[in-house]
Amino acid sequence: MKDYVVAIGGIGVDEYIKVDSWPELSDKAVCTRISTELGGMISNFACNISTTGVKSYILHQLADDEYLDMFKNEFDRYKVDYSYCVVSNEIETTKCIVANTNGERTILVILGKATQFALKRKTVDLLSNAKFVFSTIPNFKNLVDDKEIIKIITNNGAKIILDVEATTFRETDDLDFYFEHAGVLIFNEFGFEKYNQRYGRSPSELVKQGKIIVITKGASGADVFTQNGSHSVEGHKIDVVDTTGAGDMFSSTFISELIKGTDEFKATEIANLKAAEHTTYLGPKRRI
Repeated sequence: MKDYVVAIGGIGVDEYIKVDSWPELSDKAVCTRISTELGGMISNFACNISTTGVKSYILHQLADDEYLDMFKNEFDRYKVDYSYCVVSNEIETTKCIVANTNGERTILVILGKATQFALKRKTVDLLSNAKFVFSTIPNFKNLVDDKEIIKIITNNGAKIILDVEATTFRETDDLDFYFEHAGVLIFNEFGFEKYNQRYGRSPSELVKQGKIIVITKGASGADVFTQNGSHSVEGHKIDVVDTTGAGDMFSSTFISELIKGTDEFKATEIANLKAAEHTTYLGPKRRI
C-alpha cells in the first residue's frame, strides 16, 4: 500500500454570479457575472490535497466537450494524475451556478448526463493499493459492479472516505453497505441529521465499528469522533468572501494530515483553520 489518494467522481463547471439580494418566488433579480471556474467536490478535493504534497489521482468519465482541455490543463497545473479517467461523448459536464449574496452562497446544480462505466483491472489495482479512496455514494454507484469493487479494495487495506451531504439521502434504497465499508465518514451537519433520521445511530456507535467520524458545522467549527474519544473545534471569526469549496478544503486538509501522521484531533483543528481561510477569497480550490 502506498501513500497516495484516489478521488472517484465527476467534475463540473462553476459559474460565479453576484446577487445583491436573493429574490422571492415569482420575483426576479439582476445578477453580475464574476467568473467561470472548474470545480466539483471530487475535483476540488484532488487538486487541494495534491498541493499538500500528497500524490492524487482522479477517476471518472470526462465529457468530450468544450471543457475537456480546460479540465486537463487544470489537473496538469495542480499535478493531479487523470490518466485513469475515461473520455466519453455519451455524457455531459455538470454545471453549477454559484450565487454569492453578501458572502453567503446559493448553488443551483444543472446535472449533466451520466452513465455507468466499468473499471479495468489496472484501475482496480490502483484503488486497492491506495492509502485512501475518497468519494460519495452516488459516485460509487456510477461504477459497474461497485459493491464488488468496494469489497476488493477494502479487503486489500485501502480505506474508503465518504463525503456525506443531505442530498445523499435522496436515494430510497438502503445505503448501509456503503457506510459499513467506509473507514472515514465526513458529514456536514445536514448530512448527519439525515443519516440519524434514517438509521438512528450516534457517532459513538459508528466509532465502535472502527470508523473515524467527522461532522463539519460551517462557521461553527467541527466535531471529530474516534476510538480515542471526541474533540470539538470552534469556528474562526473571519471576513467571509465566498464559502464555496470550504468543505472540500476541510476534507482534503484533514486526510493530508492523517497521511502525514497527525492525530485526528490535531488534524481537525488544522483542517478547520484551512477551511476558514479558504472563505476569504473567491473560488472553489486552493490557490497556487
